Amino acid sequence: MRRIDASVVRDVLAERQHAGYRVNERLLTEVNRPEGELFLIQLEDEDSFLSLIWQESDPTRLLTPPGQPRTLRDVARRMIEGGIRSRSSIATSD
Repeated sequence: MRRIDASVVRDVLAERQHAGYRVNERLLTEVNRPEGELFLIQLEDEDSFLSLIWQESDPTRLLTPPGQPRTLRDVARRMIEGGIRSRSSIATSD
């Protein structure tokens, strides 16, 4: 794990936005906090990555049902089993 400068993160996020990717406002708020610190980590393997926990929020409720596991592996399984292939599928599924 190594500390990184917020200006580097802001530059990367701006590039991603310019390329058409959506950058979450909460992320931008946190990156711009003057008292915060940012760190870059490298996960050891696929299992380490897939064990990360997906946020639980109303916009992701289809993928993170209450009381169900929320690892990236669980969310990916729900997407595959539910035939969810894109953001538009999530937005239109009820």
